Amino acid sequence: KAMKGDIVISIENGVTHNLLHFKDTGTGVSAQNLPRIFNQFFSTESNGTGIGLAFSKMVMESMDGKIECFSVEGEYTEFILTFPKIN
Repeated sequence: KAMKGDIVISIENGVTHNLLHFKDTGTGVSAQNLPRIFNQFFSTESNGTGIGLAFSKMVMESMDGKIECFSVEGEYTEFILTFPKIN
């Protein structure tokens, strides 16, 4: 069983894409903020710029991949990065 503060990193091999999972058991992201976390300049931190996740999304999409986030506030946050396989 995962404890608070744990981070689990795993990989998943697919037919056309490979996935990289990052899941933590931290504070999670609120349902209100979750749809906005990849927006440029959106941040809930007083000193945040809102550039990091927006840039990550741009980079992933530029290589025909994607980045997704699933979260339950107070329980976990999981980022899934999907990379196309190179033939």
